[in-house]
Amino acid sequence: MPTARLHLATAKVNMKIYAIGGSTGEGYINTVEEYNPATNTWSTKASMLTPRGALAAVAVNGKIYAIGGFNGNSYLNTVEEYDPATNAWSIKANMPTPRGWLAAAAVNGKIYAIGGYNGSSRLNTVEEYDPTTNTWSTKASMPTSRGWLAAAAVNGKIYAIGGSGNNGYLNTVEEYNPATNTWMTKASMSTSRDGLAATAVNGKIYALGGGCITEEYSPVTNTWTTKASMPTSRYHLATTAVGDRIYAIGGYNPATGVVGTVEELKFAEDDYGDDFSSSATIGIGSTVGGWIDYVDDIDCFSFTPAFSGSYTIESSSSMDMYVELYDSNQNMLAEEGAGGENNNVMITAALQAGQTYYLNVWTYDEAGPYEIIISRQPENFRASSTDSSSITVSWDPLPYAT
Repeated sequence: MPTARLHLATAKVNMKIYAIGGSTGEGYINTVEEYNPATNTWSTKASMLTPRGALAAVAVNGKIYAIGGFNGNSYLNTVEEYDPATNAWSIKANMPTPRGWLAAAAVNGKIYAIGGYNGSSRLNTVEEYDPTTNTWSTKASMPTSRGWLAAAAVNGKIYAIGGSGNNGYLNTVEEYNPATNTWMTKASMSTSRDGLAATAVNGKIYALGGGCITEEYSPVTNTWTTKASMPTSRYHLATTAVGDRIYAIGGYNPATGVVGTVEELKFAEDDYGDDFSSSATIGIGSTVGGWIDYVDDIDCFSFTPAFSGSYTIESSSSMDMYVELYDSNQNMLAEEGAGGENNNVMITAALQAGQTYYLNVWTYDEAGPYEIIISRQPENFRASSTDSSSITVSWDPLPYAT
């Protein structure tokens, strides 16, 4: 990353990651830099209006919301919206509770700001922001007061993970259900830590940092599994997933200081299969991230609707993307493609309950990330994608990209 920093926030729009604010170790900044994983390059974008670190950032409907934080003197309730399409920032309604070192996640187009620190107390406050109406409302408090925590959302629920509580470092995990405005305690992490980050990929949550530790949480089984450690031990980092790869960005290493390094947690190539016989199961209503690893690579998925009706298949990518839909007899039902940058492919088809269908995702001439979701119309029934704990992962240090 061009600007080494800790206490930053990151968010993803159109398969690109935006690193926002933070501290260089000498002061808090408003710097915004965009990372493109497909090309491994960085570019500078319009600065945030308010210099700050210890903030949270969440993307909703193609825009990024920078929330709260600390500027070296004051704890903030500032909210700013960034539009990557216009490269412009605008001020939004203040969060009711000023705080830094909070966590945030989005469910169904609304943002939930969770916990944090206000200079004297660790908080259990939860406040919901609706970008459509630009309004805030108070929600049920988190059971455990804490700051320096992480949060991620899977299948309509938010998981608050780790952090620093009133009696030290935590391994506590609590699940928030926005639909019922209730909290539930879940299985604890193996390692108590703060200054970590969390990212969801394909129905699982990865808790990274607060050292070099990587742990994977499955909401389906309520279990934690230790995964490959990060090459660089770091605290107060940010992480974001693009496709099915996770990027650990910035932070602080006790031995070397402020970190500019970017490291990629890479899942095994061809983990989705490349033909009908090796296809991976995809759930209705859950977003699946993938990566076309090389030219002419094909990722193949299968799914079986529980209800007959109209379904929409949507895929987004930064490359020339093609999606094909086949029936159980391997007859092509539809094909759509899109070229250029920020591609979106959509197929709508009438599908029969109990029948197996296949999707091929591929590209002609380049490699890169994509995301795909199948939705039943008019309702979107959420379900987890296949819970394959046997998948292998590895970390790749990325070249310093400018």
